Amino acid sequence: MSELISIIIPVYKVEKYIRRCIDSVINQTYSNLEIILIDDGSPDKCPLICDEYAKKDARIRVIHKENGGISSARNVGINIAKGRYIGFVDSDDYINENMYQQLHKDITENKVDISICSFQKITESEAKNVGRENNNIKIYNKKEALKALLTNELTSHPWNKLYKKELFDNIRYPEGKVMEDLATTYLLFEASNNICYRETEYYYYVQRDTSILHSITPKFIEQLEEVIAFKSQYMNSKYPELTKYVEIELLNYIKIFYDDIMIANAKNLWNSKKYKDYGKKYKELYKKYKNELLKRQVNTIKRYECKLLYISRNIYYIYYKSKQIMKKIKEAAKK
Repeated sequence: MSELISIIIPVYKVEKYIRRCIDSVINQTYSNLEIILIDDGSPDKCPLICDEYAKKDARIRVIHKENGGISSARNVGINIAKGRYIGFVDSDDYINENMYQQLHKDITENKVDISICSFQKITESEAKNVGRENNNIKIYNKKEALKALLTNELTSHPWNKLYKKELFDNIRYPEGKVMEDLATTYLLFEASNNICYRETEYYYYVQRDTSILHSITPKFIEQLEEVIAFKSQYMNSKYPELTKYVEIELLNYIKIFYDDIMIANAKNLWNSKKYKDYGKKYKELYKKYKNELLKRQVNTIKRYECKLLYISRNIYYIYYKSKQIMKKIKEAAKK
């Protein structure tokens, strides 16, 4: 008998996507699954849809609870999971039918505590079941994995991974906080001995305009600062040589947040004292870690944008607005 895998799916206001998500899990080639749907007080038809699926498939368990956020939902699932291994899927995303078959094979054959696959970002309109096939696999020890996480070679996302359940014995996701994965994944890596990563894109990460990274607020930034500060102290106490990578992580996120403010057209945030201070912080960190930051950018344009934000926030604002206008003109021309 194959080992049981518990798949935890938090559900909240995803009526449009939930069926595709659940279907992709129940159709896995690895069939010995416990599928835990956590209805986090969803006000739409999601609770009914979850119950409907539970009647069709005995592997599905549904928990209805008051709304507490995605961390709360994941923690409820962890508390009741019966599997030897735990995986997560976000309810607006979906997965390749071979994902858990391969992740289980990788975690057992390579004798590691976490197996990871790559993922593909897709928009709602472009969503399709495709993925780059790549059989390259890399094994990391604990320290190597932590460095890879901090340098973005590996990501903090909880959902493209398969974990030995015992890793969660003393770890839970922080409730009531944003970017909960940044505060948790490195602790799971620290609790592990070895980790493996396969480059095949088995997870389909659907980009929605309502995602947290398109809802930047001062509170969001404050909580991220807390996470970064704690992580910096933690690394400094255990792996001092990795502390600089926490600062580079903050540098990278400042750039991402400025871009998200532009996407959201939140000029009030752009001109706020908080973001002016972040502009100063970006300059300070950019001087210190310019080469490392630019090395991480995927193309010449991204590198140019990083330099431009360093030169002037105001010039960067004009550049980004122009880029948005040109994009709209091209879209209109296609119609």
